[in-house]
Amino acid sequence: MDIKMWNNAILVSNVVIFFVLTHYFHVNLFLLIGVIVPLDIIALTVFTIFFNFRKDLKPEPVPRGAFDQRRNDLDMDKATLDRMGFEKIDEFLLKIIPDVVVYLFRHREVPVYYCLYHMGAKKMWETVSLFDQDVSLTTSMSGDSGNIPLPPTSLLQVFPDASLQLVLEAHSQAIQFLASRGYRPVEHSASQFREDFMTAYWKTEQRIMSTPIWPVMLVIWVIINRGKMYAKPIEAQYRDGMIKTG
Repeated sequence: MDIKMWNNAILVSNVVIFFVLTHYFHVNLFLLIGVIVPLDIIALTVFTIFFNFRKDLKPEPVPRGAFDQRRNDLDMDKATLDRMGFEKIDEFLLKIIPDVVVYLFRHREVPVYYCLYHMGAKKMWETVSLFDQDVSLTTSMSGDSGNIPLPPTSLLQVFPDASLQLVLEAHSQAIQFLASRGYRPVEHSASQFREDFMTAYWKTEQRIMSTPIWPVMLVIWVIINRGKMYAKPIEAQYRDGMIKTG
């Protein structure tokens, strides 16, 4: 199910629920908006998290047919990344909500990885570099990045809706700054990067579950757009005291 279908399903289910409650059970409108709607949102959030982090989830081959349009879209980005010095090293499907087709790329000369995500009605991309001292750097074009709190060694900078090229330029500048702070990028093999990708994915679940009243906090983080705090270069984050590493 892609993100558009999921959003439509939520909308239809909520309309049905609200119609039944107001017309058949005569639920007070203020009770509906103030209590039932928030509880419905939290319940949907809990269901989504448990489904997205179910124990049998694993990367799967991208099937032909239903995902051909996504492939075509990503292949256009692949052509751009080829010209930018990247080579495709992996692709897979994650059957989550919404399901996502993932393309992974590695730069031919420097230890920088590019990740493309296609969720049907929405597409996003980010660059990733790994450093010694267990530090990682991600540069994303998605304003949703950073809504879930990150560990101190996972550095993030967000440039909403930036192009493939602009994301890479901002990432390269951050690498130079981190090098001046004594961090050395490390290379990972193509086969190892998928494993690293999924390890980072499962660590996200651990961070969510370790948060008190996490269903409520997840909704709050999304509403306040917590990730906007990362919408500035790594150098500025250091200057503002956001980063304690190094």
